[in-house]
Amino acid sequence: MSKMGSENTVAVLRQKISPSKPQITPADKVFEKNLHKALSQSALQLFGLKLQILSHRICYEPASSIAKITEPFLMLGLLENSETDPGFIALDQVALAGLVTIQTLGCILPELTHRRAATLTDAALIAPLIEQTMQNLQNNDQSKFDLGHISYYRFSRMLADAHRVSLAVQSERFVTYCMELAMGDSQHTAKIIMAFPVSQNKVDEKTSTVPQKIEAERKVFFLYPRNLTPNFIVFILLGRVYRN
Repeated sequence: MSKMGSENTVAVLRQKISPSKPQITPADKVFEKNLHKALSQSALQLFGLKLQILSHRICYEPASSIAKITEPFLMLGLLENSETDPGFIALDQVALAGLVTIQTLGCILPELTHRRAATLTDAALIAPLIEQTMQNLQNNDQSKFDLGHISYYRFSRMLADAHRVSLAVQSERFVTYCMELAMGDSQHTAKIIMAFPVSQNKVDEKTSTVPQKIEAERKVFFLYPRNLTPNFIVFILLGRVYRN
C-alpha cells in the first residue's frame, strides 16, 4: 500500500472512531442574541457600578463531558422543566461572590468569599434570580430553537459536585452558553455556563464544528444601586430587584 493510501485509511478510521459534534445552527445564534438582548434590556433599569460582558461562546457538549466542564465551577445547580429533561447552570467563585456580596453588602467584594465552598444559603438566594433569567426570554419564540420552553425552567436544587451534575441530567447532549464577565472593579473574570438539553432530531452526527469564541459585538453594561439595603436581592446579570 502506498504512503498516501495508508494516510487516507488512517484518516478515515480516525474520523469514524472520533466523536462528532453537531453543527451550530442559525437558530442557535438567534437564541444567543436574544439572551444578550434580554440582559441588556434589564440593564437599563439599573444605575451605579458597571458589569461588562467580555465574551461569549456557544457549543454542543455530550453528557459524558459534563463533569469535566463543570469541575472548575463553584456553584452548580439543576435547572428543571416539567416538559423536558433538566439542564444546569454553573457559576465560578468570582460570579458567585459577586451575587452574594451585592445582595448582602451592596457591592462586589470577591475577597470576602475567597476560597470558600458554596452553601445552601447561596443556592436559596440565587434560585429566584436564575428563574428570572428564564422568564426574561419568554417573549421569544422558543419553538424554533427546539430547546423546550426556556421560561419554564426553575432552579430546583444545588448539586454538590461535578459528578452529581452528570448523574442528575438525563439527556445525551446539551447546548451550552458560556459567558465571561468583568464584575465591577475586580481584576478577576467571572464565568457562567447555562446549559439546556438538545432533542435528538437537532443533532447532526455527520457534521463537525469547532466552537469559536465570539467577542461581543457591543459592550453591555449592567448597573446596580450603590446603596443597596439588605431588604433587596439584586441579580446583576438580570437587572431585577426583588423585595423579600
